[in-house]
Amino acid sequence: VTISGATYPKENSFLRPSISSAGNIYFVAIDTTSSKPAVYKATDPTSSFAEQDSANRPTSVSGTPANRSLWALQNGDVLHIISYESTTIDFYYHEFSMATDAWGTKDKLAAGSNVLNVEGASLLRRSDGSLVLLYVTAETIKGTLYERTYYATSTDGGVTWSSGTAVGATGVQRLVWGNVAILGASDRSHFFY
Repeated sequence: VTISGATYPKENSFLRPSISSAGNIYFVAIDTTSSKPAVYKATDPTSSFAEQDSANRPTSVSGTPANRSLWALQNGDVLHIISYESTTIDFYYHEFSMATDAWGTKDKLAAGSNVLNVEGASLLRRSDGSLVLLYVTAETIKGTLYERTYYATSTDGGVTWSSGTAVGATGVQRLVWGNVAILGASDRSHFFY
């Protein structure tokens, strides 16, 4: 089944199909016309997908460099989404309800990357509902830009985020990127980069 008008991000993305409690199938992608995150729905078994709540899409644009990163994490009937904004070079948080087929919280600044060639971000949700974002940001050493891995947290459903905390080697002249966060036992966050 082809999803018309949708494209897949080019780097560091996690966009598996999600199944709602009603048994419908959802997929998060980039709308090819607006370059904004979009959610598509099909019934099971699938014959076609249709975008849901297109009038209220997030305003963050994943344009040039084209469609760098998009991460969607399912929790019950809620999709937690991190997108890359190519104009401001930042990461934004959004929520989509599969129960109501509507966008909820959206366009909340989660982290500033200031890196043009962003390698992406990943997201996990702890059992208490708090969110952990692992992302790439910039550090300048002797006039040269280096990419670094940082994490930020949100305890209010993605509305506000903590300042970033460095994970990888700062102050050294090498690039650190390609990050993925995975939730382990006892809500322990495992970072790979």
